Amino acid sequence: MLVHIYSTKIDYEFELDDKITLVSNESWLGEHILIKMISDSYNEPNAVHDESDIRCYYYMKGRYFELEKYLKVDKQNITFIQDFDEIFEYEDFLERIKDSEYYFVLFTRDVKDPSRPIRKMVVDEDKTTKNKIYITLEKPV
Repeated sequence: MLVHIYSTKIDYEFELDDKITLVSNESWLGEHILIKMISDSYNEPNAVHDESDIRCYYYMKGRYFELEKYLKVDKQNITFIQDFDEIFEYEDFLERIKDSEYYFVLFTRDVKDPSRPIRKMVVDEDKTTKNKIYITLEKPV
């Protein structure tokens, strides 16, 4: 599943191979900007473009999020959840989404289980040209 969200300054592009992708990164490396760009893609489609394979949605910390109601929406999408560990326990989350067709990108700073594959955001220096920054997710080891 391809995720590609970009503006004139920043370009996020990465593949999601699994239904759930865990991302852990340093504070302010790009998570908040990506979440903001997903939000802006609704309101400013000429400034922020979402060319992902399916529509991206987001949940930002501090907003009300009722997972079961959300999962009843009859369309496939990619959902980005910020500060995941403050909202859900991982095993409980897996149980609650097991029948959904959605893809989830879960941002966490608290990696409790090192056996889970965790991806990190990476600024791609090789593609950085003309003041544009390219950000990808590294493949888990």
